[in-house]
Amino acid sequence: KLRTRLDELAGAISRHGLAEHRAMFGYWLARDARGRGVATRALRLIVDWTVATTSIIRFELHTDVDNERSGSVAVRAGFEPEGIRRAWNLDRDGRPIDAAFYIRIRLPG
Repeated sequence: KLRTRLDELAGAISRHGLAEHRAMFGYWLARDARGRGVATRALRLIVDWTVATTSIIRFELHTDVDNERSGSVAVRAGFEPEGIRRAWNLDRDGRPIDAAFYIRIRLPG
């Protein structure tokens, strides 16, 4: 079990960019909360909630290409790798950085 004090934040998850047919998700965890399945469970729950409350078809998220653990969270939550987008973002010094994209599609029915 994840043990944290009430005044400690374990992490965060969000759904944003809600469009007509797609939504994007993001998450992060504090170092002490990692490796316990917390992010995977949170991602599954927020996607399930989105399926139950919207007509969203395409679920997507992206991670730093070097963050394999975050990509593994996406895969365990039912997402599949879509590819790398070059120069997707800029780092703090204004240098371009690549992002690994993951998607999950709502199946008809």
